[in-house]
Amino acid sequence: MADDREPLLASSSECGGYGSTTDGVKGLDLEEQSDVPGDKNKMDLKSLVVLPIIFLYMFSFITAFANVSQYGYYSIGKSMYPNQSNWDNVSSNQCEANQSQLYKEQTRVQEATSLFNIYLSLAGGIPAIFANLIFGTFSDKFGRKFLFILPAIGSFLRCVIVLIVMYLEADVYFLLIAFFIEGTLGYFLGIAQAGYAYMADITAANDKRSFAITLVEVSLGLGSFLGFLVSGYLIKSIGFTWTTVFSAGLLVVCLIMIMLLLPESVTSAQITERRKCSDVIKYVGNALAFYFKRSSDRERWKYVVCISVFFLTTLTLLGRPSVETLLQLGSPFCWDPVEIGYYGTVRSGVQQVICLLLVKLLQYCMRDEAIAIVGALSSTASLVMEGFVTTETSFYIVPVVGAGGVLTMPMVRAIMSKMTPADKQGTMFAGAAAFETIGTMVSSVIANAIYNATVTILQGMVFFVMATFSFVSCLLLMLLLIIPQCGVKKTRSVQHDILTV
Repeated sequence: MADDREPLLASSSECGGYGSTTDGVKGLDLEEQSDVPGDKNKMDLKSLVVLPIIFLYMFSFITAFANVSQYGYYSIGKSMYPNQSNWDNVSSNQCEANQSQLYKEQTRVQEATSLFNIYLSLAGGIPAIFANLIFGTFSDKFGRKFLFILPAIGSFLRCVIVLIVMYLEADVYFLLIAFFIEGTLGYFLGIAQAGYAYMADITAANDKRSFAITLVEVSLGLGSFLGFLVSGYLIKSIGFTWTTVFSAGLLVVCLIMIMLLLPESVTSAQITERRKCSDVIKYVGNALAFYFKRSSDRERWKYVVCISVFFLTTLTLLGRPSVETLLQLGSPFCWDPVEIGYYGTVRSGVQQVICLLLVKLLQYCMRDEAIAIVGALSSTASLVMEGFVTTETSFYIVPVVGAGGVLTMPMVRAIMSKMTPADKQGTMFAGAAAFETIGTMVSSVIANAIYNATVTILQGMVFFVMATFSFVSCLLLMLLLIIPQCGVKKTRSVQHDILTV
């Protein structure tokens, strides 16, 4: 056991500030001495099929997300004001800023839809917390493939139930059942954590892992990009029902690729130990032990700081889209589905392209922590700007200002992954996914609740609150850079420092 005065991951420099977990071992051949055994240090083309799988899943998810979000808005509007004929036409514009009565009706529909979005988030988010903890931790022993299969099946079942509700023109609140089922099988965060754990399995604990995790983030982003690009056209041209069919078809393709093409990243030697249902509690405890277990290791605080940043960043990234859609549908913008799709396309496309280009470039001169700070500052600036937008031009400048915001999440994942042993990657990402699920759920609830309460007073208030979260993340990340590690006496080898948690 390490001395209590000794950091878990010491720098190889006597007076070096803390950076990435491998910063102090420059020159060490991590391809040979990493926590990833043998050939798993190398990503082959067969393993990289995980990226198009993640891309297809996210493409389907975002298309369905935009579809359900707008279907809820039109369905609630139609039920609240059945005599208003334009609610029957998806292509019509319900935003009439110059007619006071219609404007009041539109505002009431927005308020009701924001509450509906809260219920959807709770229905899918609460079961997903436990699902991701259990499935992720068990994947360390049973392999990663089932971790991809379950969320894809859950999303497919959600599409089926949504189709039934739309076909029967049933009450829109029956969609809560669809999201609950999807949540019990992992939600979209389930397949995201599967991708991160999979990449950690096949890469060494150095900058290559940071880049590999970024590739997963970019695949998720590009899927979002294409989903936003086509969703508006699909909704406007073929309607809500056939757009749902399209999303379900993508999920079928995704499932076929997982079962037939994706190789298992956990070796057969590791998938030998049988577990009982009673082990679930133990495994859930293991996933949370990174942050709550009492230990003599001073480095435990780094996990706590990382997961705090992770949680706060989730509040801004994942709570933002739902209220953005409501803002865009209302006055003064009055966007239709195609215009909303355009904006989502620009935001996702700009962010992912810049993310992919910047990460490799910044890694030559900056630590992972510093790159994450750049992302947090970019996100803060864009949220403040979005709170003041009143024109379409300024709205489109927002994603350009916030393009670096997507850098924070992959860098924080990489920092935590580098501090974690190879046989606990799934467990660590399971805990992170649980916090991300809570963040997703809480962010949507907070964002829609604030929007509901302030839409008639100050529409941009919700973005100012999110900007505060992002700025606090920036301050926490600075702790990882400025807390000195000088004068620390090393009693372990560098290799042992990397492998121990």
